[in-house]
Amino acid sequence: MTDLGPDWRLDSDGIPHREAARVVLFSSDDEVLLLHGHDGHDSAHQWWFTVGGGIEQGETPGQCALREVREETGIILRAEELVGPVMYRQADFHFRNVYARQDEWFFLARLERKVSHLDESGRTEMEGDLLDDHAWLSLEALEAVARKERVYPVALPELVRGWLQGWDGHCLRIEEREREG
Repeated sequence: MTDLGPDWRLDSDGIPHREAARVVLFSSDDEVLLLHGHDGHDSAHQWWFTVGGGIEQGETPGQCALREVREETGIILRAEELVGPVMYRQADFHFRNVYARQDEWFFLARLERKVSHLDESGRTEMEGDLLDDHAWLSLEALEAVARKERVYPVALPELVRGWLQGWDGHCLRIEEREREG
């Protein structure tokens, strides 16, 4: 259908769509892990984002979150280390010359110690092509990056500020829509 991958299906609006799970991963010193990626079809389209990806058939969002952290970083989390879901995000965006839609379940997790070298061996071919770098960012560094570069979700600095104070038990719902066209 598109070169987004087999887990993307056309929705009732004719837009490629998938469900996904993401993890806001904190270090013991309150830094958050972000990945940096680019669109191979548009070199100017670059962004920072949280670890995560598409939910596979038969997976729960939590199972997907654990798998994606392992595949993209080599970090192995246990189910009881996930907090949430803390947020459900509906996002429409441009990627690989396609206007796409993704519904994402966000979880929180905290590591006992920061992992400086990520194991990239579990990444898919597309992730290998897409992902350029990673960084552990303090809240202040995240806010500075977000002033100069794209960060997804857009409200991530504000969300991280709140989550560092603790999760209130409510699953936020947000929408982020880039214009089609």
